[in-house]
Amino acid sequence: MAAASQGCRPAPYARRRPENTALYHVVQQHLETYLALSREEDWGGHAVPAFAEREFRRYLECGILAHGFLPRPLFGVRS
Repeated sequence: MAAASQGCRPAPYARRRPENTALYHVVQQHLETYLALSREEDWGGHAVPAFAEREFRRYLECGILAHGFLPRPLFGVRS
C-alpha cells in the first residue's frame, strides 16, 4: 500500500468526447429521420414522446463546447 500513497495524485481532467463515439454518430445521422417517421400515420400515430426527443437532442449537445459548459470547482485546490 505504501507504493500507492507515493503517487497518490488526482487524475488530470480529460474531456469526454461523445462526438467521437459510434452511438453519437448513429443518433446524429438518424434522429431527424426517426422522429419524422414516428409522426407518420404508418406508425399508428405513436410519435416519440417529447421527453425522449428532448433527451436525444441534449445528448447531441453533451460535451460539445460550442453549446456551453459549466466549470466545476476543484475541491482541494487552493488559489
